[in-house]
Amino acid sequence: MAIHTTKRPRPTNLTRDVGALIRAAREQKRITQSQLADRTGKSLQMIGRIERGLAAPSFETLEKLATELDVPVACFFQVGAYTGGRSESTMSRIIEWLSRLDADDLEWVEELLRVAVRRKVRAS
Repeated sequence: MAIHTTKRPRPTNLTRDVGALIRAAREQKRITQSQLADRTGKSLQMIGRIERGLAAPSFETLEKLATELDVPVACFFQVGAYTGGRSESTMSRIIEWLSRLDADDLEWVEELLRVAVRRKVRAS
């Protein structure tokens, strides 16, 4: 008789990236996983699994998370749209770092990038 073991499915890039963006939005809002769980009616364990990319949230859950985090649902799917052929892990890291900044810091980074891109275009 064969013994069957159940392997934990590896998180897909999308599931992992969505979870990372949910975590970043929660941290930017400065609320705990427990608070987010209470506000969305989900368990603390489920919020943790979603953020770690071990569970894919339903559309209904995504809507609840977006409402509580005061962001559009689409922001949870931005990583793939911005990779532009570059390494997803590099782009994901950059987006995660940026998501932790406040509005003033984001404006500063935007201006810095604008100057860098202008210089690059002129050099071409």
